[in-house]
Amino acid sequence: MTKKKPTILDVAQLANVSRTTVSRYLNQNYSKMSLATKLTIEQAIKQLNYQVNQSARALKTNRTHLIGLVMADVTNFYASLVFKGVADLFSSFNYQIIMLNSNEDALQEQKNISQLLQFQVDGLLIQPVTKNTPYYESITIPTVFIDRPLASSHLAQVVTDNYLKSQELAQKVVTFGYHQFIILHQKNSNSARDLRIQAINDVALQNNIKTTIFYTDDDLQHLLKLLIQSPKTAIFVLKGPDVLKTLAFFHAHNFNIPNNIGMATFDDWNWTNFTFPKIEKIQQDPTKIGFIAAKLLHQNITSPRLNSNSHIIVPSVLITGNSLK
Repeated sequence: MTKKKPTILDVAQLANVSRTTVSRYLNQNYSKMSLATKLTIEQAIKQLNYQVNQSARALKTNRTHLIGLVMADVTNFYASLVFKGVADLFSSFNYQIIMLNSNEDALQEQKNISQLLQFQVDGLLIQPVTKNTPYYESITIPTVFIDRPLASSHLAQVVTDNYLKSQELAQKVVTFGYHQFIILHQKNSNSARDLRIQAINDVALQNNIKTTIFYTDDDLQHLLKLLIQSPKTAIFVLKGPDVLKTLAFFHAHNFNIPNNIGMATFDDWNWTNFTFPKIEKIQQDPTKIGFIAAKLLHQNITSPRLNSNSHIIVPSVLITGNSLK
């Protein structure tokens, strides 16, 4: 014989309160509830092993308590740190998060969004793959974009200060007297990386410094000729994980940092603190970005007219290393 699942009425009877009071507790409406009542209901729920019927709750409240998180590349540790920030916020409101991977592909991203809409998620958090603003503007549920800025003022975004901090870093590199800048990044571009490149190029142009772009996806052997021709070269690695590959390449060819080459990078999770030498870097806080984006999305779900078009910039930090000379 199948055991009957406990109901909200069972919880109310065991806690000796009304069904309405239990409902308020489950919806985190504690404004008129004493601490003793909260603890009594909590104990009754645990004793009965009561589980909220999410389908019934969704029908009643017109909310599923599901959030969709679409990341461009979940193999990048950045995605995990963003997820942590999002989960830290939404767990307190009893939301569940569905994270999908776009694999830096616009078509896959659209499929992910379509799938999440079929799940009737209450809101979306998206690290955009493209600059396809018309498509993003067609999304009809509360949505906040993360990390990669979009031009549209109609879309809520939480990003970092890519241009200003990259400009600050490049200006600092100039003070060391480098004659050449080399920018290393991956072929698949995005708006955040484009701003970094633009800032470095602008500073180089203002100081008559030659700038060359190389792709880490390609064979770095092409770098050797440039490095030999210009002994005073600074390398900007635009993605933290590429630093290890670059350091290994320079070590294999007997280029010493900072004696032969200067290096600066972008690091989201502090791992370059353990490289030798310690790399000059710009550090973002993906967990904070995820938390703030989640907070903005929750506000847009519960009070859609309050902050729906907000653009929030989470400042990054320039951290001194000893990779420049």
